[in-house]
Amino acid sequence: MNSLSQLDNTSFSQSASFRDSTHVPHYSEPLNFYDIDDILASELKVPCSFNVTAYRLGYLHSNSKSEHIQTGTNIELPLWLAKSLAGKKNIVKVSTPMQYRKEVRQELEADANSSNLNKLGPYYYMSGIKLLDFEMEDVQTIAEVLSKTFCNRSRHIMDRSHNIYDRDQLMITNRLDESERKLFMSGRESVERFQQWETRKSKKLSSSGFVRMKRKRQFDDI
Repeated sequence: MNSLSQLDNTSFSQSASFRDSTHVPHYSEPLNFYDIDDILASELKVPCSFNVTAYRLGYLHSNSKSEHIQTGTNIELPLWLAKSLAGKKNIVKVSTPMQYRKEVRQELEADANSSNLNKLGPYYYMSGIKLLDFEMEDVQTIAEVLSKTFCNRSRHIMDRSHNIYDRDQLMITNRLDESERKLFMSGRESVERFQQWETRKSKKLSSSGFVRMKRKRQFDDI
């Protein structure tokens, strides 16, 4: 799964659909165990409140010496585990993580380009998309802010990738989410390829091995 492929308009626009009490659509795909980016994005810690007593799960609560987790206990769990417990089992209720709450969303809406997304989370967009599976009051707003933020920053990132010196590259990428870094590096690569073509340093076109072999056979038959 390519991390950029999850950031298309479809992923975000689905979040604006009405979520009734009988059907909860899933916006993110199941965890891809062959994609390291997807695994790391699912490690985001989310606040959870237990709706029932969870027997023999006390080891999940580092501050508790009890063997069980009592009803009403609030702890942070990895996103992948919270998703499993909050599904049809309804064992936990998930709250919005700090990185996606109102204060942060307002900062992103005010000036997305100046925000350090890497500090908020190296997989800010991918983790945010996965949050849309949970029934939280602000899930629609989160989706809208993620979409606007990515659109606004992507234009700025591509512009910087085309007009920046190598010595300044680290200063830019240190503030980017992983998906944005890949977008930035893609822009840099396209510039380098164009410069190679422009200075005639790119590889010359040559016929494929299949064509050369076919010509050789035709020559041998003469």
